[in-house]
Amino acid sequence: MEKKSEKKADLQALKKQIEVAAGHEIDIAPEQIISLRWPVGAHDYADGTVLWRSIIVLGQSCVSSSLLDGNASSTTGGNGNVTFLLSSAICLPLVRSLAAPINLQATVRSASPSFLTMTYSLVPDPNSPNSYNDVQITVYTWDANGNPAPNVTFDWRIRLVSNQIIL
Repeated sequence: MEKKSEKKADLQALKKQIEVAAGHEIDIAPEQIISLRWPVGAHDYADGTVLWRSIIVLGQSCVSSSLLDGNASSTTGGNGNVTFLLSSAICLPLVRSLAAPINLQATVRSASPSFLTMTYSLVPDPNSPNSYNDVQITVYTWDANGNPAPNVTFDWRIRLVSNQIIL
C-alpha cells in the first residue's frame, strides 16, 4: 500500500506538470488536483439598507439596497503579496455598479505565525466613468519578524453595496 507522504509527493509532481502545461501557477492544494475542477469562491446578494448623505441636501436618507457578500481563498506569491480582482474569485453579473462602504476581512490559514494587511480600491467601469464594476484587492503577508512571508494561504470575505442598474 502506498504511503501517504509518497502519494502527496506524487500529487505535487502532477500539479507541477499541469502548471507547466497550463503556463501558469495553479492556486490549489495538491490534493485538489485530482478533481481537475474546484470551487474558488462563493457569493450572495442580500437585501439591506444603506445610509446616504448628500453634499447638496443636508441630512441623510436610508435607501433599500442590495448588498454583495462574497468569500474565497487565495495564496500570496513568493514576494509575500498578491493582487487580484473580486471578479476573479466570484461570479459577478456583466452589468454591475459596486460602491463603498466595503468591509474586507481575511484570516491566515497556517499553523505558524503570520500576519496580513490588505488594501482595496474600486475599479472604474470603462463604459461608465462615474460607476465602479470591480474591486482590486491586494494582500500582504508578514512573518513574526516583520519580513514578507511568501506562499501564505488565507481565506477572505468582502461585503459591499451592489447598486441596481436599470437598462
